[in-house]
Amino acid sequence: MALILQNISKQYNKKTALDQINLAITPGIFGLIGPNGAGKTSLINILATISSPTNGNIYFHDTDLLKNPEKIRPTLGYLPQNFGFYPNMTAVQFLDYLLLFYRANSPTLRKKQIEQVLAAVGLSEVKNQKLKTYSGGMIRRLGIAQAFLNDPKLLIVDEPTAGLDPEERIRFRQLLKGLIQNDSERFVIISSHIINDISQLANQIAILKTGNLLFSGTPAKFIELNQKKIWEVEVDSSEAAVLQSKYHILNTFASAKGIRCHVFTNQPPTDSKPVHPDLEGAYFAFMHGEVA
Repeated sequence: MALILQNISKQYNKKTALDQINLAITPGIFGLIGPNGAGKTSLINILATISSPTNGNIYFHDTDLLKNPEKIRPTLGYLPQNFGFYPNMTAVQFLDYLLLFYRANSPTLRKKQIEQVLAAVGLSEVKNQKLKTYSGGMIRRLGIAQAFLNDPKLLIVDEPTAGLDPEERIRFRQLLKGLIQNDSERFVIISSHIINDISQLANQIAILKTGNLLFSGTPAKFIELNQKKIWEVEVDSSEAAVLQSKYHILNTFASAKGIRCHVFTNQPPTDSKPVHPDLEGAYFAFMHGEVA
């Protein structure tokens, strides 16, 4: 059982946004990573059946997603990067309105679903307030709630933690983990530039750049491929500027001697030791290629 993408390409006015993307995504949380302009949103929109590729095929549970999108949509949840809402509605009214599009005709069942998703995102206490009174973080949580409304088998989220504070980001990650724990056959696809979110969640990742697929596989495999490029050097404050002029500095930490610096280089500095990279460090090393 998989979500299969075959030779997916997308062009806008002769500009290539996606170039021959091939992926086999299995159940779990899949992280889509890449810089701005990589093609992430173009791919997300295709998977969400909002747009069509210029070329290629997509199959979900042996259903041709491009030819039969109406078969996928009832089990599809989608949270776009820019989430629209009706400011004069309450959360309950807004979600009830959306449920009608899923042909949920029973008021009792709609009420139950709405109560469940609002509790999950922590909006129960403000469910009857008008949405124009909500903060940006609360609106983002409402967007998450609407994406969960139909208990989706395929959930697609684009920059899900944009605008959320650290506590809300943790809450969101727990929500996604709970979705997978409750249904081992569910697919969750997250597009994000926040590598820490992906590292906390994804069991599969893909990296895009300028419309090209550069890597697909597990985070552990990706990290393994990018070993021995990050080194730790401990210097005093006066030496830190010299070090920065020679190397890419990824992180700095206070130490008894002065500053511990994690530097990115293929040639280890004097008196340095290798650092086992996390996903963010491995991504930086990978995207910057060979260095001195």
